[in-house]
Amino acid sequence: MRGFTMKAVLGPCLIAILSGCGGSGNKAVIAPEPPTPAGTFGKVIPGVVENITGLMDVMSPPLPPQTYSHWQNLYLANEIGSSGYLTGISFQYQGAMASAVTVPNLSIKVSHSNLENLGATFANNLGTGQGAQVTVRPTASFTFPAGAAGSWQKIAFATPFYYNGVDNLIAEFEVQGACTGRVLDACDQARGYQSVVFTYVNDPTGTTLDFLQLTKLHFAGGDHVPFLTSDMVNTAPFNTTGNNKMQMLYRADEMDGSGPIRGIGIRVGQETTAESFTVTMKVGHSSLSTLDTTFASNFNSGTPVMVADHVSFTVPAGIPADDYVWIPWTGTAFMYNGTDNLVIELDVSTATGSLGLRRSVGTAGVTRVLGSSGSLVGTVVDRVKYGVKLRFGGGNVDVITSGSGTVSMPFTNAFSTKSQHLYRAAELGSSGVITKIACRLHANTSLSTYENFSVVLGHASSPELGSTFSANMTGGGTEVFRGTFTLPAGLKWGDWLEIPLTTPFTYDANKDLVIQLSSAPGNLHGVSMSDDNALRYYHGHAGSADSTTNTVTTLSNNITDVRLVLR
Repeated sequence: MRGFTMKAVLGPCLIAILSGCGGSGNKAVIAPEPPTPAGTFGKVIPGVVENITGLMDVMSPPLPPQTYSHWQNLYLANEIGSSGYLTGISFQYQGAMASAVTVPNLSIKVSHSNLENLGATFANNLGTGQGAQVTVRPTASFTFPAGAAGSWQKIAFATPFYYNGVDNLIAEFEVQGACTGRVLDACDQARGYQSVVFTYVNDPTGTTLDFLQLTKLHFAGGDHVPFLTSDMVNTAPFNTTGNNKMQMLYRADEMDGSGPIRGIGIRVGQETTAESFTVTMKVGHSSLSTLDTTFASNFNSGTPVMVADHVSFTVPAGIPADDYVWIPWTGTAFMYNGTDNLVIELDVSTATGSLGLRRSVGTAGVTRVLGSSGSLVGTVVDRVKYGVKLRFGGGNVDVITSGSGTVSMPFTNAFSTKSQHLYRAAELGSSGVITKIACRLHANTSLSTYENFSVVLGHASSPELGSTFSANMTGGGTEVFRGTFTLPAGLKWGDWLEIPLTTPFTYDANKDLVIQLSSAPGNLHGVSMSDDNALRYYHGHAGSADSTTNTVTTLSNNITDVRLVLR
């Protein structure tokens, strides 16, 4: 009963907080201003056991409010699943709140982390190489209103935080002053890792525990995972044996959001082999809770949108299990209304092999219908649906590796360089206009200037890079930036080094992308990269950044972490 013990010891103020109380191109930006969000969604962090209910309200006598509270919550990436601009955090009332509770001087900070357990020293849980901590809510009073048991109460952020969906997340809360009462939250315990560290005295260390209050993270734009899948695997419709047309139903309460969807990724259940498919994809609204055998009748709330029409694409080898393959979304965005259920239809007309996908089995209703390619009527099958990521407008496209390698090009101090980096369509997923690119730093920065800095973007002319720069991009690519680039001091390991483009580039989601970087020498700074299993990265040491012939060339199976700001 550790959750109960913690509640009894901490006192009303921290209990309340834990529940919710309770051209020139010379600019680099640490935390870019987010675009106007075009889509929003919430994501509830799942508990590993049932909520502790009917327990928190029996504590008596009430403990006096504390005058100081400090704690950190650790959320694992595989629990969150989603990514995008975090705009707020909600906690759930365990019991009815008869009257409002005011929390004085509440501040919230958020950061990425590679930790899987929190330690007792607050400062040691930060700065682990995944970027700087960001103050999302400066110190100010906050009032929790009266509310029913089970209701969610949101604390909005003054500054959004871009969560990348790959690293773990630490939310840090601090309160100075006594709360006007206590707020009891719904929580779970025995999570299997040290998920909380807290203190109610002004001390650099605290007590660690393995429980969390139920949490909802609020996103504006980004990649939404409606639910987490099991370890079961299916291949339909991506196979050569039949059942190549499929519809799946996702409930509105799973979506918990609305706005323009511009990409769909499907979670793979095993490492991929190189296979090619031709797919047609439709997305539409439905009021049905159980799918019918007639495909067209399941889109019964408006006309579906054809987002891919007989598009041929290749799934490359080596995408690991539990990563996502993005289906080329070549059509317009689909405006999801947030109230109807969502139906996704996939029709695979050609396939060279199979693609194993993670699935889950629901508790009610028919959520999957299968049929042959091109058929009008299918078979009502089961309650299965696949794990998907739905890309809402307003987020970025991140490619973040799991490795710890580093490369200095083009940020080197020894010589002029030119390098190319290949990113596959199956990793990117959305068409759009690229207005900025960013590299993820592998060290803290000092002030440095790079002359004759150039960025060229282009669609790849081959699935692998060759030894001639210009031949790797159709038409030789488009120069989107040239000038002096200044890298500011003070960026942290794991922060993103942004390069605003003077010429936007229109990316086609059905094609691989090549990024070419070149520069005269400046100071040495590393960017993150990792091993891969194809010739993904090519660089050359040249007499100048504009040289077309290279004195030293290297082809390697590596990929550099990159962020694309797409509009």
